[in-house]
Amino acid sequence: MDKKSKILLWILILAAIVSVGITFYKTIIKKDYLISEQISCNPQIESCFVSRCDPTIDEGCELDESTTYYKIIEKKAANILLCDPNSESCSELTCGLDEGDCTITLCKPENKDGLECSGN
Repeated sequence: MDKKSKILLWILILAAIVSVGITFYKTIIKKDYLISEQISCNPQIESCFVSRCDPTIDEGCELDESTTYYKIIEKKAANILLCDPNSESCSELTCGLDEGDCTITLCKPENKDGLECSGN
């Protein structure tokens, strides 16, 4: 292997290490990515997405909860408190007053993408 090939190889290895390091820093340490979650929605005052399930087909579908209404929240991962989503002590996600990167999406014709909307 000549000297130019060794230099090129070391530059490529260094670039790969820097790329992995930056990605690790942004995702693991800084948590610079968005989380998208379904949150509860009141169909009497908001235009909500509708999710229906059939208890005869879907497992975990209760008879009295065959229709659920939701809206979608997108929030930076760094602004979300760590908790077990299956526990009752974990509260539903909300947007804070000074959170610029937090959005709540209601069901509208331009953003429903084939999903069913509630009547409002």
